[in-house]
Amino acid sequence: MIVSRVDPDSKSSLAGMEGSHALMLGDTLLARQKYGEAGDILLRGSKLDLPAADKHLLRFLAASQYYHGGDYHRAAKITKSVNRGHLPPSDYPCFDQFLKDIAIRTAEGYAKGIRLAVYECRQSGKFEEGLRIVQAHPYVYDPAGLAHTRADLCIRSGKIKAAVLFSADANRYSNFHA
Repeated sequence: MIVSRVDPDSKSSLAGMEGSHALMLGDTLLARQKYGEAGDILLRGSKLDLPAADKHLLRFLAASQYYHGGDYHRAAKITKSVNRGHLPPSDYPCFDQFLKDIAIRTAEGYAKGIRLAVYECRQSGKFEEGLRIVQAHPYVYDPAGLAHTRADLCIRSGKIKAAVLFSADANRYSNFHA
C-alpha cells in the first residue's frame, strides 16, 4: 500500500490510533493534535515524487485524518486539491460522502446548531438521542464541556455509573483547580 511506502515506520497509523484513543477518553485537544500529526505525515507523503493516483489518495487520507481530529476547515482545504478521477472508482462513494460531511461541518453556525440540538434533546427528554449527537460531533465542545454534557445526559437517562465517570472527566479537564 502507498502509505507503507511513504511512512515505513507507520508513524501516521500510530498517531491516528493515539488520536482515536484520546477521543475515546474525551480529550478532544489531544485527539486533534494526534490526528493532525497523522494528517501532516500523509500530506508530506503526497508531495513526494509519486504517481498522480497515489498523491491524490494520500491527500484524501490526510484530509480524513484532519476530519477525524475535528479540523474540518483544513480537511476541506486539502480535499479541494484531490482530483476524484485519480482515486480508485471503488473510493468514489466514500469520497462523495466525505465531501457532504465536510460541507455540513464547515457550514456557518454548525457548532451552535449542534449544541442547540443537544439542548433541545435535553428539554424534550430525548437523552439517548442527545448522547448520539454528542458522540457524532464531539469537537463542538472543549474537553470539560464535552464531559459535562455527557455526564448530564447520562444522569438524566439513568446511566448513573457513566454519569459519575463523565463527571470525574469534567472535573479533570476543567481549569477549576488551576
